Amino acid sequence: MKTNLKLFELIVIMMIVFLAASCNTAPNRSEADSAEFSQSTLPHQYDAEEYYNRGLQYYYIAYKNFSMDDYDKAIENFDKSIELNPNHARAYCYRGACFASQGDFGKGIESLTQADTIGLEGAMKYNNRGLIAYFKGDYEQAAENFTKAIELNPEYADAYTNLGSAYTDSGNYDQGLESYNKAIELMPGYADKYIKRSFAYSYKNDYDKAIEDLDTAIALLPHYADAYFSRGFMYYHKGYYEKAVDDFTEAITLNPQFGEAYSSRGHVYEKLGMYDEAMEDCQQAVMLNPSDSIAYNIIGLLYYYKGEYDKSIENFNKAIEIVSDIAILYCNRGDAHYGKKDYGKAIEDYAEAVRLDTSFYDAQQGLKAAQEQYGSR
Repeated sequence: MKTNLKLFELIVIMMIVFLAASCNTAPNRSEADSAEFSQSTLPHQYDAEEYYNRGLQYYYIAYKNFSMDDYDKAIENFDKSIELNPNHARAYCYRGACFASQGDFGKGIESLTQADTIGLEGAMKYNNRGLIAYFKGDYEQAAENFTKAIELNPEYADAYTNLGSAYTDSGNYDQGLESYNKAIELMPGYADKYIKRSFAYSYKNDYDKAIEDLDTAIALLPHYADAYFSRGFMYYHKGYYEKAVDDFTEAITLNPQFGEAYSSRGHVYEKLGMYDEAMEDCQQAVMLNPSDSIAYNIIGLLYYYKGEYDKSIENFNKAIEIVSDIAILYCNRGDAHYGKKDYGKAIEDYAEAVRLDTSFYDAQQGLKAAQEQYGSR
């Protein structure tokens, strides 16, 4: 029985939300980065543009520092701007970027679409349209729009970042890297660009360069838990399990509610044969995130190793309820059924694993063995 790399990668795929989705054309970042705000410093009455500018400043602070609280403050101000001026297209655009950066893609698309309906101009219009297409999963259309934005404004760093994401998510890793390289050349001080480029490198199995980028991201933003989590993932792929554990631990220290970091560390502990530690981490993971299929898979494995097949199957069932198209889950459950000598159910699971992954050798061998046992009865 194996824990299969493809399943572990699901964690990181789910973690790669569209980091700092941006609508800007030429922001004054030094002003945004140094600004400190309080309600008492503003006039008693403010108009739509003042709320918009205030939201923009919070947005760029959030953008650079991955601060969810500042995204909330930005949204509050964009909301007030829109309330006073329902046709403020840029406020809708940036509000959509805030929602998307928080992972609320539905609200992000809605707000970005409203901005497009009202009407934006120049490069911002095409970047906005690219974001809408990207969040809908239409990477080709997204790339076309981001490219138009860059043609209109060749210094548009965030359009290059967004183009890199569209290329990378569609499997065009070399073009993604070219776009990220240009974004970093134009805006070298932002961690999100290094984190995104690190995944393009990882998809090309160049984990050394991925780790270099994440080292830079951590130097720029040393308290960002996701950067340590991502580097732990790269170390895992390199076989540096102790370093992976260290980074997952640091991610948990920085964010004790980081369920995926617990299940990832539990996965590495399982690889190291530290089964008690693995069980503790994965149980904590499902407490924090009941939809963590990785954690249920590891718990299932740990019960399987102990010969507790019913508990093993129960946890594989939960994993499959969450993610139903991953071959290793069916193979693992097939192993547990085989351990119970329930060869009929083992055959069903192994066959499903082979259907999902025709090159899955362990499932093929399990299916053959189960069929032989079933036929000999």
